[in-house]
Amino acid sequence: MSIGRVIAVLQRHGRLVEHADLADARRTRLWLSDAGLALFTAIGTLPSGREAQLFGGISAAERALAEQMMDRLIAALQRSESDRARLRRA
Repeated sequence: MSIGRVIAVLQRHGRLVEHADLADARRTRLWLSDAGLALFTAIGTLPSGREAQLFGGISAAERALAEQMMDRLIAALQRSESDRARLRRA
C-alpha cells in the first residue's frame, strides 16, 4: 500500500490530522489525532518481533549511535528547510 493511501485511510477514520506549516505555507504537517495515538499505543508493541529480527545483530551501543546520527541528519535537513524558507521570503 502506498503512503498516500495509508494517509487517506488514517484521515478518513479520524486518526490523522493536518496542520499548516507556519514556516512554509506550501507544506502541510500531519499529526496523529487522539484516536490515532490511542491506536498506535494499542498496537505499538506488535512490531517488536520484527524489530528484534532486524536489529538482532546490532549492539545497543551501535543502535544508539545510529539513532544519534539520524537525529543529527534530521536536524540538518530541518535547518536547511528553514534557511530556504527564510531566503524565499527575503
